[in-house]
Amino acid sequence: MTLAYTQFLNFEIGVECNLGTEHKKCPNRHPDRYANSDTRRRMSDETIVACAVSAYQDHGFTGLIGWHYYNEPMLHAERILRLMTEIRRLVPESRFVMWTNGAGKGVFYQSVRDLCEQWHATPYETGVQLDDRLQRRPSMGDKPCLRIFTEFVLDAFGQHHPCCFDWRGEASLGNVHDRGGFGDLVERWLWAQQLVGGDRMRAEEGSTMKACRECGWRTSAMTQFDPESAARADAWRASC
Repeated sequence: MTLAYTQFLNFEIGVECNLGTEHKKCPNRHPDRYANSDTRRRMSDETIVACAVSAYQDHGFTGLIGWHYYNEPMLHAERILRLMTEIRRLVPESRFVMWTNGAGKGVFYQSVRDLCEQWHATPYETGVQLDDRLQRRPSMGDKPCLRIFTEFVLDAFGQHHPCCFDWRGEASLGNVHDRGGFGDLVERWLWAQQLVGGDRMRAEEGSTMKACRECGWRTSAMTQFDPESAARADAWRASC
């Protein structure tokens, strides 16, 4: 049940953003965006579907699949529709979510039909400051961070990120194209949740924990994007 406490499984469907030059504090066009990623291979549709299906069927995931990271997913809407259709065929209980600058906020799509009917009609908003995560903040020490229970991110090249604040990939657990694949990343994920979301982040646990300890974007409250998964994570933390 290693993904049972995770609310989002995000696949970065593309690297582009139509407003990438307008939002100066967004990492979308920063040269360090993939500094720690293996960019030799992009994620194929087959790989994305296999990971999504495995998350639900093998690893206890009941949350939402997203298509956003530091990209604009609506630029790849047709591909997203194909992927959602195939994932829903194989996992009827699958659900989807997408953050888009077209609405300036998160938009939830509970079905393939919802997205198909709405994406053409969504206007792009310009001049909206969506993001300021380009800047670093002072470290908050070794206090636990609950952001790690929100999302499990795979960027366009299959590199894992524990949350959207780790856009440089400094706390990555590896790449889905590595030996062991998605299943190996998921097994390491429970270890990361125990340390980062536990009572103390320990220096001896390596570079992943070091990056989290030095992060100033710490989240100390459990965000309720998917209440069922969040409640499960809260109960699990209380029992540890």
